[in-house]
Amino acid sequence: MNNLQKRIIADCAILTSLFFLPWWCTLVASILGVFYFDFYSEAILGGLLLDVLYGIHTSSFISTFPLTLILSSVCMISFWLKHRFIFLRA
Repeated sequence: MNNLQKRIIADCAILTSLFFLPWWCTLVASILGVFYFDFYSEAILGGLLLDVLYGIHTSSFISTFPLTLILSSVCMISFWLKHRFIFLRA
């Protein structure tokens, strides 16, 4: 199975978990995807979907989209870590 097929299966699993599992299961699956795949921007989109579907809407951006900010931070940190550590390179 090539990388694209694995990525599509992971995307379908995360999309399914958005609707049927608790939010923290989707968060953990997205974080694992960020460290497994190169430039896994689907995690940020998944966090945005979680915040839009289930988030509490307030006037502050930080409190309205916390999972999007968390997953964006994890993506940026993983880019830095993947260049520093050989065992995290895909």
